[in-house]
Amino acid sequence: MQRIANGTQVASMPTPAAPVGTPGYGTSGDPGAGLLGSIFGADDFNRHQEELMSWLAAAGITPDGNNNAQVLEAAHKIFGGGGTMGGNGWQYLPDGMLLQWGSGATVTGGVAVTFPISFGASPPIVLLSESGAGSWVPASNWTIYGRNSVAAGSMFVNSVTWNGTGFVNGNGNFNWLALGVA
Repeated sequence: MQRIANGTQVASMPTPAAPVGTPGYGTSGDPGAGLLGSIFGADDFNRHQEELMSWLAAAGITPDGNNNAQVLEAAHKIFGGGGTMGGNGWQYLPDGMLLQWGSGATVTGGVAVTFPISFGASPPIVLLSESGAGSWVPASNWTIYGRNSVAAGSMFVNSVTWNGTGFVNGNGNFNWLALGVA
């Protein structure tokens, strides 16, 4: 979505002309009956354009003339929806929040995780859980996970495993859930 930019635009929206007649609906006209077709002028275009641009502004989206799905993205951000429900997925929530989830595996104590889509800022809430607790039997094999270096688009997950006498860099599978501003 982008405002008109074809060389015929002006820098600020002109004051709309006074309405002529009672507001109604457009028509193709009927020459046989002497009814002219509706004229879609600059004022009409500007009203429609600005209605769409207000959706982007309300959702905090920067207009991009190469993206024809920004009004839909704005609706998803404002009302919730959109996203993908896969193993690593995301969902817009009302009021501009974004919920994301996924799974991963640590190797020798850590792994970088890339979020399915970037948050607007580092998410304040990230939860981690063991996805293979069956390995905790005997009780000497449990793993603890912690997040580190959380950014808008990624985080680093650390893990340590109790080996019966102490903690060592862990290898394990985990699930994660992150909540933040879209």
